[in-house]
Amino acid sequence: MHDDIAGLTRAELEREVRYWRTQSLLLARDFGGVRADLSRQAAEVGLLRAQLLSYAEDLNREYQLVRERTVALERLLVATVGALANSIEARDPYTRGHTDRVARITLAFCERLGWERERLSIARMGALLHDIGKIGVPDAILRKPGRLTAEEYELMKQHTTIGAQILQGIDALVPAIPFVLCHHERWDGKGYPQGLAGEEIPIEGRILAIVDAFDAMTSVRVYRAPLTMETAVNEIRRCAGTQFDPALVPAFVRLYQDGLIHQALEEKGTRELYAI
Repeated sequence: MHDDIAGLTRAELEREVRYWRTQSLLLARDFGGVRADLSRQAAEVGLLRAQLLSYAEDLNREYQLVRERTVALERLLVATVGALANSIEARDPYTRGHTDRVARITLAFCERLGWERERLSIARMGALLHDIGKIGVPDAILRKPGRLTAEEYELMKQHTTIGAQILQGIDALVPAIPFVLCHHERWDGKGYPQGLAGEEIPIEGRILAIVDAFDAMTSVRVYRAPLTMETAVNEIRRCAGTQFDPALVPAFVRLYQDGLIHQALEEKGTRELYAI
């Protein structure tokens, strides 16, 4: 290449210099244009980013408002559910406080089983409303101080299906139906209303069957004195595999042994049952 340059005349060399100078100026101009384009694009990206951030802030504000409204509606719903449950208990003086205790123990049990907030909310409503169907049971049966006859017992058993039918018409409460419909099913298939057995029974019904029986055994009845909690837990342990889910019973026993049943019941007045 050096030999080629050396062979050029002065005029040819000057032409080469002018040519490459012109090319350099063109390249510099093109580079300047590219830089200007990049600057404009960067400005546009910055503006777009600012707009997106503004939209995100607006969406976040809307989300917070919707969330606050949802929480408020949920609390109103649960308060209404609680009022309905209390209205049923008011008809049956022998089970006063039963719904509240069952709801508290059910929440403690489901928390131990690792249920998340949404499922806990459903469990709370299902437990509070598990006897809502008793609204369709005659007072003469509901308030009877002694044991029921076979015919009366058949009428009493209808409260599970009546309760499910009531909730079926309320979209927000439909997920709670398994608690209401299935809490008197038995693991061995001898329960009601459908005679389901084993894992055919929804887990909601299997959980509430244990809690409902526990509270019934430890509550005062006109025809018998209440059992101690320890005696009731032993009875539930004895009935594992027949009346109760044998996989859930050990978890319930540990719940009692860890003092969480006592804690759930003693927190009345300090823990807000109607807001998780």
